[in-house]
Amino acid sequence: MTGDAGWSPLRAGVLGAQRSRGSLLSTRYQGTMTSTLAPYHVPHQVMQTVLGSVGGALGVAARLGGVLGAEVGHLARSALASGMDLGLATGACVAAAGCLIALIALPSRDRSADVPTAEDALGDGRRADDGEQRQGDR
Repeated sequence: MTGDAGWSPLRAGVLGAQRSRGSLLSTRYQGTMTSTLAPYHVPHQVMQTVLGSVGGALGVAARLGGVLGAEVGHLARSALASGMDLGLATGACVAAAGCLIALIALPSRDRSADVPTAEDALGDGRRADDGEQRQGDR
């Protein structure tokens, strides 16, 4: 089995959209954490752990303990929520734009011409309500 099995432009577009949302989340998270912690002269290794993931930041917060640990934990959760807001809002805008493009670009058609009538279904020249009248006369 090759590495590109099932690969399609649609799948590439979906994966690209997910990747960009993750990038937005990560950028917002890291930016918030960096700017908030910059005045505190956090050691480089600790800062890399905090910026690496929310789990790393919560681990640092647990080791710090007390009020400082609670504040770092709150900051990490807030930064994550802010990044998720940005990523999800961007994804919603892209989806809405895709819907608008589809509505504008796709041709419209008369649906009544595509739907078969009861007369078409009988096919022998009788009207659909002829049978109903006969049954009602009995």
